[in-house]
Amino acid sequence: MKNGHFLLGVLLFLFMLSACGGDKGSYIVDFDIKNIGTNPIYAVHKSYTGNIRIDTVWPKNNFFRVKGEADSLSRIDLYSIQYNRLISLYIKNGYHIEIEGDAKHLSSAKIKDGGINNDIADFYRKHSEAIKTRDSLLQQLSFISPEKTKEYNTIKVRTDSLLLQLSKRVAEYAEQNKRSSATIALIAENMLIPNNIFLCDSVMKTLSPKAKRDNPIARREIESFLRDSYDATSATLFTPFKLKNEKDSTIYIDSLHGKPTILHFWSAALLKNSANNSWLNDATFYFADSTINVISIAFDIDTAIWKQNLRNNPYRGIKLIEPKGFNSDIAQNYGIRKLPDNIIIDRNGRISGRNLKSSEMAALLKKISDTPIANPDSIPN
Repeated sequence: MKNGHFLLGVLLFLFMLSACGGDKGSYIVDFDIKNIGTNPIYAVHKSYTGNIRIDTVWPKNNFFRVKGEADSLSRIDLYSIQYNRLISLYIKNGYHIEIEGDAKHLSSAKIKDGGINNDIADFYRKHSEAIKTRDSLLQQLSFISPEKTKEYNTIKVRTDSLLLQLSKRVAEYAEQNKRSSATIALIAENMLIPNNIFLCDSVMKTLSPKAKRDNPIARREIESFLRDSYDATSATLFTPFKLKNEKDSTIYIDSLHGKPTILHFWSAALLKNSANNSWLNDATFYFADSTINVISIAFDIDTAIWKQNLRNNPYRGIKLIEPKGFNSDIAQNYGIRKLPDNIIIDRNGRISGRNLKSSEMAALLKKISDTPIANPDSIPN
């Protein structure tokens, strides 16, 4: 009889565990997404401390699962193999979120037990057409070659106008929801662009301490953005970095040795025309290797695709890869918010140009090559 009571107690305990939703020391997100295909999905887990973990998940019959641990409210960003962001979710331990929708319309996906994600989704559904157009324009910009200045500027004007409109909608939402942590998330996802520095700063000041405390990961990104944006020197000087090259060796770029330098940011996962860097050879044709530095940095997770691109499209200079992409230190230090992008650094380590086409790049390199070094002690080393 005693054994019977013991077994009954064990069964009751197990039932209570299952009723509580399982492990409270981790989170689970289940996705049931139509038209997602069978290519891998990259889940970028970002914690409040700034730590990043990248997982590769493989959809099967429209389903895939993402798991992790987060003591405070953190974020997962899902990226496709083309490095397009599919969706962002805010999570913490104990969450078991279920997402159901269509890959072509993820802004309208159904979210079950999603916490603040439901409030964010409601905002995106309300402004779905504007967001869809914005994402389309941003994608077009990332695929345009630096040579096509007129086409790029035309689309950029439309994009900037739409970004400003959405930023104002977020500001209106913030005014009505000052205590909501979803407001912090919407600011982080839609307002962190240079043209919005002062608007973003003023909106943050109107929010309650509760909202900021409840959403530490998004608040941290906003505060970092505002701090870096107000610090003019952080965007005008060479900053050392270290990354791996195509031979998987770590390369330290801690000195430019007084040479004009090209930093070219790109991704092998972009469309063919945007992932072909042979134009760098045209821009640097009249300069010997001993007189300039050419450094390309690929924001790619898939190393194999990157290395294959290097074999198919040879060009001069040092080739490096940064799998953390826009979340990396180098992207933050140099203000990289789109691909492709390029930066020209003069002989004194000052940034002299950005996003130039090959002819403009060649002219600027010639100009700064002929300019003497102002002070040998000013050369980064």
